[in-house]
Amino acid sequence: ELDITKPFSHLGKNMKEGMHRLQVVFAKPVALMTDFVAPIIPKTSAQIELLESSLKKNFVFATISESERKIIIGAMEKKSYKKGTKIIRMGDIGEFFYVVDSGNIQFEKLEGVPLGSIGRGGTFGELALLYDCPRSVTCIAITDVVLWRVDQMTVRNVKATYAVKDQAAGDAISKIPFLAPLH
Repeated sequence: ELDITKPFSHLGKNMKEGMHRLQVVFAKPVALMTDFVAPIIPKTSAQIELLESSLKKNFVFATISESERKIIIGAMEKKSYKKGTKIIRMGDIGEFFYVVDSGNIQFEKLEGVPLGSIGRGGTFGELALLYDCPRSVTCIAITDVVLWRVDQMTVRNVKATYAVKDQAAGDAISKIPFLAPLH
């Protein structure tokens, strides 16, 4: 087993423990699928408005382009869960990001000990989009809930595709002499 704390032994116990925890936080490389096409799931204008508003408030989506946001919203699927369902279990590796359409979700670190809750428009699971790390809390439907969700690979492919397009645009600008200083 790889011990990443050895090079940091001079930093003290707390830092070494923090470095050890980093072993479980990683992201799979994105294999850019040049033929990737995000699914398009029909939504009403009210549903799109809710999803746009929720994504704009979430740190993962706050700075993405309008085009990226539209593709991600288009790919979000609706899922219903009964009261008492554990949507996310602490320790599991996450695959989805969620937006609450209706109902309430409670977060628990220890079984039966609530940390907080969210309702309509609330979001959770965003770290699953960034890292392949164990879920840090359990998320339980405390009422019947309707959620919108999008999977990790869809978000990663959309973001990677737009990053490549941005790079290509920058490369093109750098080849035009009077625009080159802008790149």
